[in-house]
Amino acid sequence: MKVLFRSGSPPSSMQACAVTIGNFDGMHIGHQGLLQEMAALARWRNLPSVVITFSPHPATILKKPLPALIYPGWQNLCLLEKSGLVDEICVLEFDADLSHQTAEQFLVDLKHLYPFTLLFLGEGASFGHARTGTSLHVKDLARKHAFELIYHPLEKYQNTPVSSSHIRHLIQKGALSELPHWLGRPYKLSLENIPGQQQGRKMGFPTLNFSVEELVLPPFGVYAVTLDAGEGPIPAIANLGIAPTLYLDRSPLLEVHILSDRIPTLVHRAEITFSVFLRPEKKFDNLDSLQEQIQADIALCHQIHTHT
Repeated sequence: MKVLFRSGSPPSSMQACAVTIGNFDGMHIGHQGLLQEMAALARWRNLPSVVITFSPHPATILKKPLPALIYPGWQNLCLLEKSGLVDEICVLEFDADLSHQTAEQFLVDLKHLYPFTLLFLGEGASFGHARTGTSLHVKDLARKHAFELIYHPLEKYQNTPVSSSHIRHLIQKGALSELPHWLGRPYKLSLENIPGQQQGRKMGFPTLNFSVEELVLPPFGVYAVTLDAGEGPIPAIANLGIAPTLYLDRSPLLEVHILSDRIPTLVHRAEITFSVFLRPEKKFDNLDSLQEQIQADIALCHQIHTHT
């Protein structure tokens, strides 16, 4: 069991604590509800509270299709930290050895790292090799290894269970206005800036280019967005997609053109908030047509930012 990262104040090796385990992709209102309940009970019992999560995503080691993620891993960690709900976050390396551990082996090893007396899990959660750590089995392990087990019921919104898979579906269909109800915040992505081909600059529309690899994406197209590189939100316009007028075969990118004199410099990572979908991405017959459409998109986007 290898620790990759710890934040907060780790309990001493002999200090009892409360623990929860999961990937927490999206840090949605279901995750928040579980953490709030665990934190409240832990405080009442004077126990430190700890979140255990993993890197890389277990699917990469288990040779299963990697689910498209709501957020990059660092964004989930940042949201966990900013929530202030737990005393420590611990990222374990999910490697071949960990993937072959039974649920009991995992919990015994975890108890050596964090001597927990209270384990919080989401309803329906399972873990361990072949996911044998079902609720019935973990209840037996709780009795055997002397810890209390609590399953947090699924949160619901409008009678629908809140889950990362449902939120991924909403993102894919472009339901931007619905997402804050499920996430507990506007839909925004913390992305890494990568070098581009300077095609936008050549046409008079320089862009910052952001990798969206491994993420679930809203429909390809043009969006009114804001960009925050650490100095506050800046109005911008973005194209999400493959730029079919310019490229025959390109991986999807988010290309952001700033609509302000406040141009950030040396951007390594930025937070992009999606506001309004303007139009689908399309292939134009020539560059002149593309430039005309970009100018029209920018004019419309200026109006949107002025009135929001």
